[in-house]
This record gives sequence, C-alpha cells and structure tokens, in this order.
Amino acid sequence: MKLLSKQSDYALQLVMDLPDKHAGTVLSIRDFCDSRNLSFAFMQRIVRSLRIAGIVDSVRGANGGYYLRASISELQVIDIIRAVEPEFVSACASGCKVADSCKGKGAMQMIEKRVHDALHFSIATMKEGVC
Repeated sequence: MKLLSKQSDYALQLVMDLPDKHAGTVLSIRDFCDSRNLSFAFMQRIVRSLRIAGIVDSVRGANGGYYLRASISELQVIDIIRAVEPEFVSACASGCKVADSCKGKGAMQMIEKRVHDALHFSIATMKEGVC
C-alpha cells in the first residue's frame, strides 16, 4: 500500500539526515542523492520547496550544502509533507462546482483531519522510531 508520494518520502528521508543550524555542518544534496541512488534533479525540486517553506537553508561554495533551520524536535512530519505537496489530503478541491451540495464533503473533511492529526508528530519522534 502506498501511503506517501516519492516527493514526501524523499523529503522526509532528507530531513532526517540534514544537520540542524547549530551543528555547524551541512549536507551536500549531491552526496545524499548518490548514497541513495536518487535523482539529483528531482531532489533539487524537493529542496527548493523545503527552502521556500523555511524548513531548510543553504551554504554556498565548494563545501556548501543544506541544513535544517530548526531542530528535528520542532519540525512536524505534516509540515514536511505539506511543503512538498501543498494539496496533500485536501478535503475538497478548490473551485469544486458541487461543494455546496456534496454529500461526501463532511466525510472528506473528517478524513483530512484524521490524517493531519496522525501525521502531527516531530521528525525527532520519527527518527527514534517510536511513532
């Protein structure tokens, strides 16, 4: 059963490997991709989304790379997923023509809330494997 898209999966893997801003180190996205046999171009798009969301930042130069702007105990899994998939578990598509009369709207909103609640735990908790 597929629970997450590749984008969310790879974003979560990356965030678990990135050092935080206090570590004084960075992670090369190229090295990360090479170690996991992932597409560098695909990962660049993911990192761009994480950067726009304020989750990661970078250091330029020959020894440059990325780091987390916050500690893994402050970052929530749902925030990482929403950074790369803004429409993740959206109860109703924007511009829906039948939203006012939709019989499934309440159920979809309940599903969205439950999925959101289930993914509202820290990256630190996920990394420890005690979800």
